[in-house]
Amino acid sequence: MALQAEHKKQQKILAVVQAAEEIFFKKSYNSVTVDEVAQLAGVTKNTLYSYFPSKLSLFIRMFDHYLQELHRLFVEAIEREPRPDHALMGGIVVLYRFTWENEKFMRFFWALNPSEMNGEIPAELIHSVHLWNRGLIEQAIRLVRRGQAQGVINDALDAERMVHLVSAVNKGILIHTSKQAKWSIANVRPSDLMGGFLRLAFNAIFTDQATVTESSVAEQWEASAWKSLS
Repeated sequence: MALQAEHKKQQKILAVVQAAEEIFFKKSYNSVTVDEVAQLAGVTKNTLYSYFPSKLSLFIRMFDHYLQELHRLFVEAIEREPRPDHALMGGIVVLYRFTWENEKFMRFFWALNPSEMNGEIPAELIHSVHLWNRGLIEQAIRLVRRGQAQGVINDALDAERMVHLVSAVNKGILIHTSKQAKWSIANVRPSDLMGGFLRLAFNAIFTDQATVTESSVAEQWEASAWKSLS
């Protein structure tokens, strides 16, 4: 009976989180009410409050869910590759895939405006986002520095700037290709742009150019399954 009750509880929590995501992605934070989240989730307002004490806690839970998953996927990818240069490639591909598979959240994340939250993003949300973001960035920086120490990543490059550049390019590709699709600016696919960026980056980042063809990530990138993401 205890297991059954716990299972029902988790189902309700999941329903609340999914309902909240659907509504938050469509409306500003201030315009969302706990009542409409509860109604969409099929639970009472009191039940919702028993799991999440406030609308903000539910909002933060949504961010935690996505950013924690990105962190998990990134760590798994870099730990699969023994060489730091191959692992870096794996991490870049994970970031790309996650961005496109979770486009709604990523756009929402990038566009979050303090004016939608009474003029200031709550400190609790900032702390949560910083925790996951900084963890991911520090993992990547350590990886780059390890590659530099081993002589497989260019040691003339600043590790932190490199990591932020990759993140900026990834964001820019999504925005650019969405824009061109809307206005018919050019016939380009996001996966082709990322592939082109990686090949340009190889010349500046990796000291061993065989990295392009040796790692399992490079082989996966060429596979049609990756191309289908665009």
